Amino acid sequence: MNQKNHDMIFNDEETSTIVTLTDENGNDIEAEVFIAIEIEELGKEYVAAMPLNGDFEEGEVVILEYREYKNGDPEFLPIEDEEEFEIASQIFNQYFEDLDTEEMEDDAEEIGDYMDEVESMIPGITFKRD
Repeated sequence: MNQKNHDMIFNDEETSTIVTLTDENGNDIEAEVFIAIEIEELGKEYVAAMPLNGDFEEGEVVILEYREYKNGDPEFLPIEDEEEFEIASQIFNQYFEDLDTEEMEDDAEEIGDYMDEVESMIPGITFKRD
C-alpha cells in the first residue's frame, strides 16, 4: 500500500475514510474502510469496510481485496475464490475477536480503577471482586 493510501485509510483525524463501491447490479454503495491487513501467505492486501447504505444489516462488514492502479489510486475488488475468501474471513474474524477481548479487558480495568477510586474516597465502602 502506497503512503498516500495508507495515510487515507489510517488517518489520525476523527474523519472516516468513505469509499464508493459498485455492486454487481451497478448500484453505488458508500462504505467506511476501517482496517487493512496484508496476508503474506496469499501475497495480497485486504480491507474491511462497513457499508453505510444498501441492502446490508447494521454492523455487517464487507471484505475486499485491495490493489492499486498503476497511478497509485486504490482499487477494491470482491474476493472471487472461495478458499481465499475463507482465509481472509478467518483472519479478519480473529482480529475482531481479539479487538473485542481487548475492549472488554480495558472496560474491566476501567471499572476496577473506578471502584478503587470510590473505595479510597468513601471510608467503609468496599467492593467484592471476583
